[in-house]
Amino acid sequence: MILAPLQPMWGGATEMLQPRGADVVLCLDVSQSMLARDAAPSRLERAKEEIRALAARAHGDRLGLVLFAGEARLVVPLTEDIASFLELLALAGPPSVSRGGSDLGAALE
Repeated sequence: MILAPLQPMWGGATEMLQPRGADVVLCLDVSQSMLARDAAPSRLERAKEEIRALAARAHGDRLGLVLFAGEARLVVPLTEDIASFLELLALAGPPSVSRGGSDLGAALE
């Protein structure tokens, strides 16, 4: 009865945990200003190219995507399914969010 509160255990197995990748949520501005062509072909398409390059290196990482303009919308919750992530990224544009503007604070929340 003296040892019972200590819950002693004998012969327990040691389990090695595999390190998991990083959890990364990307916030993408899809406001009308992102359609400017000062970056080829547009700011939005250039940003998408950079995100696709990041996704190509995301081995074991989970990616999420928040689109924002005047409001924010979680489009892809954290996932390891990079193919689905990229499909939804391709659809991102100004119509993805109903209110115009550039409210980065809403995206970060």
